[in-house]
Amino acid sequence: MLTGLGIVLIIWIISILSSSPEVALCPTGLPDNISYGDKILNENDRNLDPAQSGTKKLQEACTKFGNGQDKNAVAAGIPLLNQAVNNLTTAHEQNTNNAEILTYKNNAEVYRDYAIEISQSTQKPNRPKILAVAIPVNPRNSSLKEEIKESADGINLGVAIAQKEFNQKNNHKFIVFIADDKNDTNTAEPIINSLKKVQPEIVGVVGHAFSSLTINAVNFYNKNKLVLISPTSTAVNIRPGNLTDGEIIYSEFAPLINQLPKK
Repeated sequence: MLTGLGIVLIIWIISILSSSPEVALCPTGLPDNISYGDKILNENDRNLDPAQSGTKKLQEACTKFGNGQDKNAVAAGIPLLNQAVNNLTTAHEQNTNNAEILTYKNNAEVYRDYAIEISQSTQKPNRPKILAVAIPVNPRNSSLKEEIKESADGINLGVAIAQKEFNQKNNHKFIVFIADDKNDTNTAEPIINSLKKVQPEIVGVVGHAFSSLTINAVNFYNKNKLVLISPTSTAVNIRPGNLTDGEIIYSEFAPLINQLPKK
């Protein structure tokens, strides 16, 4: 599993490199392989309750209050978000190592707290930023299928834990989308296009789990001006020098740490 420190550093650098995006409160039009908690991606967990109930409540709440501009609509969604948080918290307690459930629990808490701020505050609250994790949630046929899933789960769990820690300590919160790349090199471009279409202000992507996908995806990320952090790719032909205008790939944590202020 990626170290919490490494992922926190990743999120910290993304947050200072990115602008302050005006993200939609709840996205619509997500394809089947991308989720913020509106559906469960892992094929083995789709009938897992109360996680399934939690995702349904989260989706229902997000549909109800849309982009967050109508305070009455937002307020109507808060009870549903409370139910989503409760269901996903229970699911997480029953499956403490399930990274997807923890991510959706974290997201539901951010949506709920943000909705409460919107409905009660006379001032405009800080809108959450969006980070995506692109991993093989359901890898396609491979002799290393279990190893691939284990690596993907490690990335996802590291990000989910860091997301929770980061959100507890900062006024700006992160929502994490999970994108299932299926460990298929042909999925990189469709995932990027889908992310940019439904959420133009996504600040960056952590992934992919393997160098072959990262190499294939570099040009797409560069073209779409997305920050890509690939902490498990070690191919020597993935170089920051190939990227421009802030698109950064770190294949190891050492150069990442070297970017931090020397104070």
